[in-house]
This record gives sequence, C-alpha cells and structure tokens, in this order.
Amino acid sequence: MKQELCKVDEILPGKMKQFKINNRQIVVARKGDEFYAMHGLCPHQGAQLGAGSLTGTNLPSDVGHFCYGKKGVVVRCPWHNHEFDITSGTSLHDDKTKLKNYNLEVKGEVVLIEI
Repeated sequence: MKQELCKVDEILPGKMKQFKINNRQIVVARKGDEFYAMHGLCPHQGAQLGAGSLTGTNLPSDVGHFCYGKKGVVVRCPWHNHEFDITSGTSLHDDKTKLKNYNLEVKGEVVLIEI
C-alpha cells in the first residue's frame, strides 16, 4: 500500500529528512531528482540517520593516495560515522549489515512510500 510521505520540495537535492511512519523510523535522501528511503536508525547504537550527513566516502586506493567517491549517495551516522549506501542500504564497513530499503514513487509534486 502506498501513502503520501511528503511534497517533493520538502527535501532539497543533496539533503535528507527523518520520518516516523507506523512506528517505523525512515530516512529519505534526495540525490538530484531521485529519492531513496531506508530504515532510519543506525544498527550500531540506534542514532537517527536523518541527523547525520549525506556525503561521499573514501574509496580503496594506493598507500598515500586518497580517492573520494560515491558523492551524495552515502548516509553517515551522526554518532560514530557508520556509512550506508542510500541506493541499497548496504553498510560500507560490513557486507553483512544492510538497512531495509523502501520503495518510493514521485507522482506530480508528491513523494509516495510503499510500506
């Protein structure tokens, strides 16, 4: 079942917002015109991911070199910097940890979520 989550302009590109729907914490991130939703609490110690940052991360690289990538698709936990890919919910630090993703649909000026 889909329900209205918010208006498109409530979340600016490069930003995210925390929602509580049916007692579930959900964080919604916007990259350009694309919206992504996932479980909104960090599995480490329960911080609200919406209070963190939407950023990129350091990618594997040679010693002494830093390669920054995934710009705008990484949610970083505000407490301990755990990082999650908004497109999949997968932790960047642990392949076994994954946050539940939710399907979103933009219809006109409204963002709908499937719970």
